[in-house]
Amino acid sequence: MIDVVDSCGFQVMVDVANQYPEPLYTWLLATAASSLGEIGALPGGLRCADLAGLGLTPKNAVDYWFFWGSPGLMDADVDGIPCETVWADVAQYMPSYY
Repeated sequence: MIDVVDSCGFQVMVDVANQYPEPLYTWLLATAASSLGEIGALPGGLRCADLAGLGLTPKNAVDYWFFWGSPGLMDADVDGIPCETVWADVAQYMPSYY
């Protein structure tokens, strides 16, 4: 599962989980969250610059953004793509259907 989250991203796994009934839904969601490792252990409310300061990547930032419910403080221009002011290439880590 870790490889899938690394390749596809956290939100894709959440979207996959949403297609299944309980108890599989809860298991998929919990497994996706635990696959985030250090990202899932970070507190909410961090900004993109904070994540960059921790040495995280643009893909990590996208996963963090989705994990915490797409907080507006990470999307300065309100276009649905976080952290563009910190990582110019961050859009490539967004699911293609967003």
